[in-house]
Amino acid sequence: MDNLLMADLGGDEMTRQMQGLRVHKTEKGECVYCDKERKRRNDFHPSHQPMGSCKSGGRNHCTCDTCF
Repeated sequence: MDNLLMADLGGDEMTRQMQGLRVHKTEKGECVYCDKERKRRNDFHPSHQPMGSCKSGGRNHCTCDTCF
């Protein structure tokens, strides 16, 4: 279920987190990186939230082998 995109499911961020789902892009204005990718109309980029089993410190938009 970690691979699902939040945009496909709707709902607010708190609900998605309680369901154990990752946020792919935050709402407009919440993250500079997400806003940049949104402006470029790019959906192929690291998710905003890392995987729970991230191997690189759990930072947003992580590109470790586990997260991306």
